[in-house]
Amino acid sequence: MSDLIDSFFHGVDAERTGGFSLLPEGSLCHFFTLDQGVFRPLFSRGFFTDYRYEFLEKEPELWTPLFENGYIQIPSEHASRPGCGLWLFLDSVERPSVVMLLELPPGFAPSEDFLRLLVVPDLRQLRRDLDSLPLWLGRMLPGILRSSSPLLIVSEEGSGRQQVLSFIEKYRFGGSTAHFRPGRIAEEVQLREFFGDAVGERLRSSQATPVIERSGTIIIEEVANLAPAMQLRILSAISGDGRFWLFDTSRNLDAMIAAGQFDPALGQRISQNRIVLPPLRQQRELLALEAQRYLDRLVTANRRHIQISEASLKAIASYDWPGNLQEFYETIEAAYFLTRTEWIEPSDLHFGLWYRSEEDALNLRRRTEELERKLLLQAHAIHGGNQVHMARALGISRGSLQYRWSRLGLQEEAR
Repeated sequence: MSDLIDSFFHGVDAERTGGFSLLPEGSLCHFFTLDQGVFRPLFSRGFFTDYRYEFLEKEPELWTPLFENGYIQIPSEHASRPGCGLWLFLDSVERPSVVMLLELPPGFAPSEDFLRLLVVPDLRQLRRDLDSLPLWLGRMLPGILRSSSPLLIVSEEGSGRQQVLSFIEKYRFGGSTAHFRPGRIAEEVQLREFFGDAVGERLRSSQATPVIERSGTIIIEEVANLAPAMQLRILSAISGDGRFWLFDTSRNLDAMIAAGQFDPALGQRISQNRIVLPPLRQQRELLALEAQRYLDRLVTANRRHIQISEASLKAIASYDWPGNLQEFYETIEAAYFLTRTEWIEPSDLHFGLWYRSEEDALNLRRRTEELERKLLLQAHAIHGGNQVHMARALGISRGSLQYRWSRLGLQEEAR
């Protein structure tokens, strides 16, 4: 057994940090998630053919014991390749949510215990990551994960784009990606960082590997910030180079093209597979359920049982949420920590207080205040508003606590 482990880990790429990264090269994975009582395909990794595992439909007696044991080995003749091991795993026997079909490469035949050690922790983490996504984004995931290159993700700020990108990077590509954030940097610097173009002595520094050479998966964040020369070079690069290209933006590219601010050919090319993540105001019918889900997580994490009234849920569904998910979660979190009863009522929901505009995203003072406000709220909930105990837990004086509480506008919320 030790020889198997040593030889296996010797072949593991230390750079692979995504979900299921410890599985050997050549493994094929297919994931199913529970949706309205039925396990439906979520995404695949390593599948390059349309092979169908017909036993799933025609021979249920082979796999139904999975729901008793949490895992089961399937006879190898049902694998897509000769000599491969075939397994099914469940994230939980008590409350199953995710099923993984795993086909191992020829020659890799670990024990059941060793294989479960490799798979089950990541499978449970996958479930947690799925549960952390808003309901509507979770339902969009299968289509997003099956999209081909180039893929463009469009959303307003705070609509969950970063959560979706992180999920794609971790599970579809195993963490093996290269990011490029053009920001406001000059055109020649963008060309140097991304393509490795030579620059003058004034800009020369220790030469890092260009972004385009770091991975077969390239993620360009806020494509609207690409300089004109970069747009033309990337248009040429994405034409059949074998890489997977993923772009995101919160800007209106069509309007930028009409104004002559974005290359129309690149805009057309990357928009062929375009996914639009909706803002919260377009998901009103799900906001009450999402609020309850988030409240349940707060209750579990803090062991303080608080419920939310129907009137509060209606108020949540009626508000427009200009700050989208960030404002949504922080409004509910503040109400949870500050309510003096066992219920969150409309008076506990301070709409607008937690809204952060796009311009504030890098505002150090604003972000520091947000962290300070969260810690104060948590101390308030833990110590029942006792200022002496709160100050001691926070490591500040009672006078400093009172000053900060007043400066951040929390005295009105706590009433």
